[in-house]
Amino acid sequence: MINPLSALSQSAIPPDLVAWLAQFKNLQGVPFNYLVTDERLLPPETIRFFQVDATWSDALVDGAMSIGRQYTTATQPSPDLMAEQAHRISMDKLVNTTQANIRRLQFKGAVPADVSAATVITGFLLRSVAVSSWPGMEVAGYAKNASPYDNEKGIITPDQIQALDILRLENLSSTVLIGLFNGPLYELVLHQPPEAIHFGFTAIDPVNNSVSKSLRVPAPGWDDAISYKEDKNVSFDAFTDATHRVLDLQKMSQLMGQTFHKMGIAPGYFPQQQAMLSSDFGLQMVQGVGLVSFINDVAGESI
Repeated sequence: MINPLSALSQSAIPPDLVAWLAQFKNLQGVPFNYLVTDERLLPPETIRFFQVDATWSDALVDGAMSIGRQYTTATQPSPDLMAEQAHRISMDKLVNTTQANIRRLQFKGAVPADVSAATVITGFLLRSVAVSSWPGMEVAGYAKNASPYDNEKGIITPDQIQALDILRLENLSSTVLIGLFNGPLYELVLHQPPEAIHFGFTAIDPVNNSVSKSLRVPAPGWDDAISYKEDKNVSFDAFTDATHRVLDLQKMSQLMGQTFHKMGIAPGYFPQQQAMLSSDFGLQMVQGVGLVSFINDVAGESI
């Protein structure tokens, strides 16, 4: 006599079912009021960190699977229930592995052959106007002892920095962003997209109508851009119309050149009264994108 459970276990699990359950594991399709039960838990301009309870997500999947269950008064369980029992272990493995690769597949990325299923899942909820103001905002998460902050403290070297895999990153509304990571989130970095690099200043002083800039001072072999170091903060009064905050870029270029001339850095290259070359001026004026870093440490460490 053929064991019905053994026969069922040889049949394939529908891929659509696996994908549907994996999305549930990433909290997709879960009503927002299940995630934030009271608006006061996520007031405007706040961020909240969380860890997904594996028991809760397993119960969520179990509830979704219960739709197809049928119970009878017969001594034998229904075929639907038997099918679920036969496939449950392998299905859980498939769902967890698919969950870790949903985002890769969405971006048509390669799925590693040895990819591991999501174990500890952590995340954040951000409620801020920055969500709509920065539509191309970049997000990166790092575990402890593998983050840029750990590198700054000298705990690790730059080559040891390793970002966590993003399981989900989605706008739930114009002001709410959710992110899920495969692993324990320690440092969260939010920054403008790279194309937002622009001309800018370290600070603007509206009282004295001046601007300050951290100059990239040439080091020996200064024609190699890598040798530039930002270690000279200088103030400039280069407004052509201070009332309307209009800058005279030619004057700014001349003032920068004079600063380098006075510092004795290649004085023949930076004449006393002439403006800098456009390439050098551009190198000095370019400003990196805005970046915010959050440290999620239950021990109390934060920045």
